[in-house]
Amino acid sequence: MDEKARPLPPPDNLRTRAEKSLVTPDERISRMSEAEVRRLAHELQVHQIELQMQNEDLLDAQAQLEQSRDRYNDLYEFAPVGYLTLDIKQRIHEANLTMAAQLGVERSALVGRILSDLVAHDSQNLLHLEWRSAMASKARHIDTELELKRSDGSTFFVQFTCLREPDGDTHGTRFRCALSDISARREVENVRLESARQMEFMAHHDSLTGLANRVMFQKRVNHALARARRQKRDVALLYLDLDGFKHINDSFGHDVGDTLLVAAAQRLQACVRAEDILARLGGDEFGIVLEEVSEAWGAALVADKVIDALTAPFVLEGRELVLGVSVGVCLFPTDGEDSSELIRNADIAMYQAKHHGGNVVQFYTPALSEAVRARVDTESALRRAIEEHELAIYYQPMMSIATQRIVGAEALLRWQDPSRGLLLPDSFLPVAELSGLIVQVGNCVIDEVCRQIASWRADALALPRISVNISARQCASGQVVDVLRNALQTHGVDPEALDLEITESCYLDKSAVGSVLPALRELGVSLTIDDFGTGYASLASLGQVPVSTIKIDRSFVAEIGNEPGDGAIARAVVALGASQDLRVVAEGVERPAQLEALRTMQCEICQGFLIAPPMAADDFAVWLAEQSARIETP
Repeated sequence: MDEKARPLPPPDNLRTRAEKSLVTPDERISRMSEAEVRRLAHELQVHQIELQMQNEDLLDAQAQLEQSRDRYNDLYEFAPVGYLTLDIKQRIHEANLTMAAQLGVERSALVGRILSDLVAHDSQNLLHLEWRSAMASKARHIDTELELKRSDGSTFFVQFTCLREPDGDTHGTRFRCALSDISARREVENVRLESARQMEFMAHHDSLTGLANRVMFQKRVNHALARARRQKRDVALLYLDLDGFKHINDSFGHDVGDTLLVAAAQRLQACVRAEDILARLGGDEFGIVLEEVSEAWGAALVADKVIDALTAPFVLEGRELVLGVSVGVCLFPTDGEDSSELIRNADIAMYQAKHHGGNVVQFYTPALSEAVRARVDTESALRRAIEEHELAIYYQPMMSIATQRIVGAEALLRWQDPSRGLLLPDSFLPVAELSGLIVQVGNCVIDEVCRQIASWRADALALPRISVNISARQCASGQVVDVLRNALQTHGVDPEALDLEITESCYLDKSAVGSVLPALRELGVSLTIDDFGTGYASLASLGQVPVSTIKIDRSFVAEIGNEPGDGAIARAVVALGASQDLRVVAEGVERPAQLEALRTMQCEICQGFLIAPPMAADDFAVWLAEQSARIETP
């Protein structure tokens, strides 16, 4: 074979061949041709280069490994999580710098200590149970929350996550543990829970007296009646109204009036047993439910005790004030089968007592029909008013506090009665609610407002968003979605031009919350919770309904500026709105001091006589034209 065509030997044989060459170099080389010598030298050079490159690769790999180790060490030491290595007896073998910093000690002071020594007393049992359970079941994972002690005596909460290393370690069973500081999260959760508890309390209790409010009263009456039905016992319901309170409130101011209400509530509490139900139903009206009444005179004795307690003079700020009280009483099951009927009949009896001059106990009987007849007359007149188009809409502007621009207007119902003149809603809407006419009235309002918006738009008036009140009865009927859709289509009104103000009582209707209100929102109108904080809506409710605005009840706005610390509820509602990304509107703003206080609270929008009074449609159109530069259209 030609030497030039001879193949190179495999690299594996280079070392063997080289060693043989070293043993008898002269003899070996003497037998090799010049070409073979050159070939062998070439192979050795190539191999030397390969070894050099391998060495460089090893050095690079070693450098990368050291960099990776340094990065790991940095991550381990300075991660925002504390790390510990424990043995089966909870003895600490390793700790990172973060863990030492969280506990306020040197790392060296941790090694060798027992973990349970670092755990606060309240978490000791929890750690013991979790650890014992993991040891017994040989679980690889422990996950719980613990409270740890710092060196200065303070404590903090951690999420304790522990993972058992695989068995077979020469050092025995070890546990790798991560401890994440969750104190901030716990604090936020506690604040949220406390806020929810406060809002829940506000939803069921009167903010002034601390007594149950109307919604809680009705729930407790229902429970009492359910027990009475099972046990076949009587129940008495007393409806109280303070005589002379309005005069005192008007003469001496709301502060004195509020103090008087609190004092009256305290006296009423002394008149009833712990198991009886006492509530403030609104204004100067209270309700009492007496269970296990053997006869009507038992209720009369309590009513007489109430009269004696409330007619005794009140001494407030050096003034001696005298009240009276009218008490209406009805009995279950004689005078009503359910809570609504009993409350209504007790209310009728109370008005009869007031008609007799006050400080009187009046039992409900079918003969007490004067008040009922008056309501029937009002209902008949209201039906005629709907047919004769006597209902009118007034509009009251809403102003942005920050920009002074007009961002909305509320549509307010009035009744232009031919014989009695212009009537405000308080004089007829309660009758409309009781009779169910409120649905028909509400539908008329929706249609009239849409018609008026279309007319103003045709006249090229700059128009802010118009708010329309929706009653609980309308929501419950389920017709309001179709009524609104038809009105928008008939008059060609953009849904964005309307805002619907929902009464808080809608929250008592699960159907409204679950279907009607979302359906209204899907039409494109915005939703507002009206008179927020007066007894129905809770913090949890805000997440159930797609509302964009909450409206502070005027009673809370009226408290602003009277005394230092007044307006606390308004401030809380504004803060709640901000936390839930909701606009907040304050209604009933009548004094510059109230406006300035709301500005300080960072309330966004206000409404009231200080801004502008409610105006008839024609007057409002003139006002809009004059204020066109300030109008913010939707």
